[in-house]
Amino acid sequence: MTVSFGKPSSIQQRGIVPFCKGLDVILHAPSGTGKSATFCIGILQKLDYGLVQCQALVLAPTSELALHIQKIMQDLGKFLGVKVHACFGGTSVRRDQRILQNGVHTVVGTPGRVYDMLQRRALRLRPDGIKMFVLDELDEMLSHGFKDKIHEIFELLPSEIQVGVISAAMPPEALKIITKFMKKPVLIQERRDEPVKKVEEKRDEPVRVQEKRGEPVRIQENCDEPVRVQEKRVRVQEKRDEPVRDQEKRDELTLEGIKQFYVNVEKEEWKLETLSYFYETLSTTRCIVFVNTERKMDWLTDKMRSKNHTVSAIHGDMDQNTRDIIVREFQSGSPQILITTEPLVPGIDVQEVSLVVNYELPTLPENYVHRIGRGGRFGRKSVAINFVTLDDARMLGRGGRFGRKSVTINFVTLDDARMLADIQKFYNVSMEKVPSNVADLLS
Repeated sequence: MTVSFGKPSSIQQRGIVPFCKGLDVILHAPSGTGKSATFCIGILQKLDYGLVQCQALVLAPTSELALHIQKIMQDLGKFLGVKVHACFGGTSVRRDQRILQNGVHTVVGTPGRVYDMLQRRALRLRPDGIKMFVLDELDEMLSHGFKDKIHEIFELLPSEIQVGVISAAMPPEALKIITKFMKKPVLIQERRDEPVKKVEEKRDEPVRVQEKRGEPVRIQENCDEPVRVQEKRVRVQEKRDEPVRDQEKRDELTLEGIKQFYVNVEKEEWKLETLSYFYETLSTTRCIVFVNTERKMDWLTDKMRSKNHTVSAIHGDMDQNTRDIIVREFQSGSPQILITTEPLVPGIDVQEVSLVVNYELPTLPENYVHRIGRGGRFGRKSVAINFVTLDDARMLGRGGRFGRKSVTINFVTLDDARMLADIQKFYNVSMEKVPSNVADLLS
């Protein structure tokens, strides 16, 4: 399947030029706003196609995202002769070694496999060759426990390399990495109230300039104007069980096109019937259902199949070949329902998804970004339903991309109410009860 491109998104219009100019860039925006194509174009513009060695290294949290980036770069660079290879766990190590030793322009991979290739000397990052280092979905990589590997890989890179950080959320650990790795970064972000809002210099705060990595960050908003700088003050959370909210609230991500509702589901066992009701009532052709554990995924898959729904399931421990088959089948329209534990599966990031269900709310607010973003793309209407019990109700919040119309419905039991309230506060959104004319939500 060829990736199609039309009018550049807002994030692409502002982000491509800084990448092409060789500046360090932070893209802080929701999933699906075109961030991957932005840095891919920047990489393609900087490659020396006569030099067949690794000139750009992109790290991604999952194999699906690595393959997705590889596909974008291959499609964009179809007539440039670009050689790009995606390497990740669950595939042949020898094949990766052979391809990398033969030479490629760009390597995209998960931190574990990339580090393994570096240790085996199959991947060599020569100072005279490597030009760009990109961390895509940094928040997801950190939630997957890749912080140490990211640091170890960065230590092998030349000090003057261009760095790109792509993230839908900006937790404290991501801010630490930005401070350590980046020099004079350009910040491109999207907010709820306007496409982009410049970082303003406050007169009563001292200005700090980062001339070396590891010093306070200088944020450059517009490459064609004199640089205005400001140290962004963020409270660093020391306790693991208390999430930091200050940066997330300050950098609200757009919810344009998303209507959010909740439904009172008094008991956990009522969720199954409610899911069936909404799926049948909304007459959707494609549905993604998120759960938190493989056990719940297996149980729900069996229950939905017993109701004569065509269902498949995917989880993080599944081997790559099986995952690829399931993703391709879902893209083709069979099955119509995909149940998954994965918050970020680019392979199923298809435009036709009109219903996204959080059967269980994610355990981290940041992961909600990557779940709800699966639907409602490119002007299509989409419904996102969150099954919430009063325990979860503090965990809710967001989606909708490129002006697409989308609806979020939150199923709330008494155990979820606090989590629902917490997510509304976290993302600064308000939710109403689902209207009685639920069948009209996608009409």
